[in-house]
Amino acid sequence: MTLVKWNTPRPLNTFGNLVDNFFGSDWLENLERDWATMTPSVNVKDTDNKVVVEVAAPGMHKEDFTIKVENDVLNIIAEAKHENETKDENARFVRREFRYESFRRAFTLPKTIDSEKIEAHYENGILTLDLPKRPELQAKPVKNVDIK
Repeated sequence: MTLVKWNTPRPLNTFGNLVDNFFGSDWLENLERDWATMTPSVNVKDTDNKVVVEVAAPGMHKEDFTIKVENDVLNIIAEAKHENETKDENARFVRREFRYESFRRAFTLPKTIDSEKIEAHYENGILTLDLPKRPELQAKPVKNVDIK
């Protein structure tokens, strides 16, 4: 009998090893990394008179965003299409590449937010939304009561 040394942790006839051999052993890690880059990071700051939402979306333009408030849910939708084309008449080739990016984030707004006065602006790859609080529902300052 001859011993055969396997270069992989499992025999070749298992499905998991077949997937690893085809995609590479880190295909799931790459998929998770790619998914993380498709979903932008969001910062939420709660101040006394407003809530500020910052969405990291570099490489996009303000025209790529749609912001909607429906049934107390803030929806941030972005779609961007990028196309590059290279032509070389001497070599008789055309290379055309295109890329499509989109994401959607949704946030349930608390009753303290005045959804009619939401403002947004996009600068340096950051989409910033100012969500003002209703004056009548803002936290009142602490009042000391004197004891008589």
